[in-house]
Amino acid sequence: MNEPRYCEARQIGRRLVVDGLLELTSPAHLGGSDPASLTDEPILRDHQGSPYVPGTTLAGVLRSDLHGLLGGGAEESEAVGQLFGCRWGKEDEEQSALIVDDAPMSESQRGLTELREGVKIDTRTGTAAKGMKFDREFLPVGTRFRLHFELNLAGDASDSIRQRHFLTVLQRLEQGHISIGARTRRGHGRCRVTEWQYRCYDFSQPGDLLQWLGNDGGVPGNRPIRPLQNARTMQQMAGDLDIPLRPAEHQGTMTVALTLQCAASLLIRSGGYEAGDADAVHLHRVDQDDTGAQIPVLSGTSLGGALRHRALKIANTLAGSPANVRARELVEGLFGLEMEENKKPSASKISIDEAVIEGCPMVLRHARVHIDRWRGSALEHMLLEEDALFGGKMKVYWEVNNPSPEEIGLVLCLVKDLFTGDLTVGGESSIGRGILCGLEGKVHVQDGLAKRVIRLKGDGTGSLAVVGGSPSTDVYFSALCQSLQGGPA
Repeated sequence: MNEPRYCEARQIGRRLVVDGLLELTSPAHLGGSDPASLTDEPILRDHQGSPYVPGTTLAGVLRSDLHGLLGGGAEESEAVGQLFGCRWGKEDEEQSALIVDDAPMSESQRGLTELREGVKIDTRTGTAAKGMKFDREFLPVGTRFRLHFELNLAGDASDSIRQRHFLTVLQRLEQGHISIGARTRRGHGRCRVTEWQYRCYDFSQPGDLLQWLGNDGGVPGNRPIRPLQNARTMQQMAGDLDIPLRPAEHQGTMTVALTLQCAASLLIRSGGYEAGDADAVHLHRVDQDDTGAQIPVLSGTSLGGALRHRALKIANTLAGSPANVRARELVEGLFGLEMEENKKPSASKISIDEAVIEGCPMVLRHARVHIDRWRGSALEHMLLEEDALFGGKMKVYWEVNNPSPEEIGLVLCLVKDLFTGDLTVGGESSIGRGILCGLEGKVHVQDGLAKRVIRLKGDGTGSLAVVGGSPSTDVYFSALCQSLQGGPA
């Protein structure tokens, strides 16, 4: 005789409740669908029109990060399944032990958004692809959301492992290692957690059971609601709960940090923000504060597109043929591959941050006109104005996950071209815009326990010097040439 269904129910002996305040440190796009929207890609909103982060989004990024942190093998997948539930198609699936609520926007926020224009670049010509211009709505920097997690614990030996994994991924969210939304590899969706609150309920104690049941105000009058405990960091919370966090492991990474100076003018096209703006203005981002200040930036998408186009040019040159398959595969493996026919999409290994342009750059308005090539005169209705930035400095940062030696060599070539001003960014590079020259920089390569630090120095005029007795990089350039040419360098 079969046991009744309630005997198969999972046991819940304790419950760990964690609240937090998530703050965006870069613009984020959480895609929604609104037929009445005036933008191509609006953000997701609730029934009251306020932006929010879906619980499915939070659970997905946390699960993906934990899977990668544990190594991604079969045993690691089982450990992830114990916390987030098993995947479809597996026998004896278990429901997720972790409950992730939708994260509403903080009540103190004004709900500002910003629009950004995007365009797909034809890698063959380096110009905008026809019919591939779009605009996208973003949540600005400083937007805050209220997080709420509940972890069900059975009261057995598996509890410690689940709690350890749970608090570990929350710590990575706190420290900014996990991003949310679209285009996270191009600087969007960066976030951090600024405060935590927590409480652990033991359901074997009637008082704790009543407290959990009456969390929303249903506790009897003779049992006042006990507030959640505050924790400044996840490390403090883990210490209070006596849960050891998973130590950080050394993974193969490459980081590039450059301080660049705008040698002339820079124009990353964006629509005007005010009624009196020019037809084309430089891209600014909006901060979610009392002033709603607009800050000029070098977007990760613009820099990433320029780096990808130059990487393909370098690879084709070294390979000796623009039709070389190995050159394209090397670039696609490094920068990712979008959905194409007969090809499997892949994520980019390079994660590029958005750079704020500092130093009070000047904004100068230029009037331009389109000339008829046949007659040599101005075309009717083709007069336009542009607001371009002049001067300013920016700190550019990107990271490469688990790069191969040939990929490291290709990235070093890109660093050289960008630092010396040979690689331009933004629009109208053919008339002298977008030239950036390096002032200083550091490239950090970590392969297992081996470390290489390359320090760069420049004077803002295109010069480049390697200082401080930096290690030789010949092994990476040799690997790049051998990979593309099929033989020794």
